[in-house]
Amino acid sequence: MRPNDRIGIDDQHPRDTYLEKVIEALGGTVVEYAGSQKCCGFPVALMNAETSFRQAGRHLGDAKDAQADCLVTPCPLCHLNLDMQQPRVNKVVGRNLQMPVLHLPQMVGLALGMDPKALGLGRHVVKPTAVIDWSTSVVGAVAA
Repeated sequence: MRPNDRIGIDDQHPRDTYLEKVIEALGGTVVEYAGSQKCCGFPVALMNAETSFRQAGRHLGDAKDAQADCLVTPCPLCHLNLDMQQPRVNKVVGRNLQMPVLHLPQMVGLALGMDPKALGLGRHVVKPTAVIDWSTSVVGAVAA
């Protein structure tokens, strides 16, 4: 996250909320949690993997503690660090997080009724089963 005073974020000009707006437009519920706007830790992964995993663990843990069903990210590097590295993150933070992570286009595809397999959801380390079940109910309700 960049310093607020340098990018013009203040009470009159709040941070960009496009991701939250897209999630809500697709039928999802945005869950506020402490680390929602913090970095996933990927940028430091090559310099210090443990620091990266701790940062990812705080991010995932904050979301889990707020009872989010999954994380949605527009950033492929966040997706990589938060999903693929989650088993290593779990070991570093001493917690079994099991938090599904979707790349934003995958959530869009699910909301449009696309096949989860075609979206690559079977390749996730943490399987987003509950999210797939949710999307089936949302798409079914809209189609009815």
